[in-house]
Amino acid sequence: MLNLGPVGVWLFGGTPAPVRVEREQLRRIERLGYGSVWSGETVGNRDAFARSGIALAATERLAVGTGIANLWARPAPTMQAGGRALAEGYPDRFVLGIGIGHPFQAAQVGEEFTTPLTRMRNYLSRMDEEAAVNPPAA
Repeated sequence: MLNLGPVGVWLFGGTPAPVRVEREQLRRIERLGYGSVWSGETVGNRDAFARSGIALAATERLAVGTGIANLWARPAPTMQAGGRALAEGYPDRFVLGIGIGHPFQAAQVGEEFTTPLTRMRNYLSRMDEEAAVNPPAA
């Protein structure tokens, strides 16, 4: 069962440290007894799934969460597949948090930031449809 611990650590959501440094710091966070780490995502910066995969591979028990993986950064089927792959690869250690982000992030990918609640509902529905068509391997 997923255990986030009583206290988690937020990793800077802007330009992250070089991977080598981030790995070292993640191991330090784990040694200090924290239960989880969380990171955000901005369009055009380090991908949420790549960053989470680096964190999961660098540690042994630390739970890793996206807070948030930005829906403007990838289509819903890709979000669903990426989250499922990390959850399968690191059982009980990955949490996929998805968010709508900000108007400037929508503009970065040529979209309009209108009706965010409706957009999120539709996005999650597409993720559910993808999960039904491509269920996890047994």
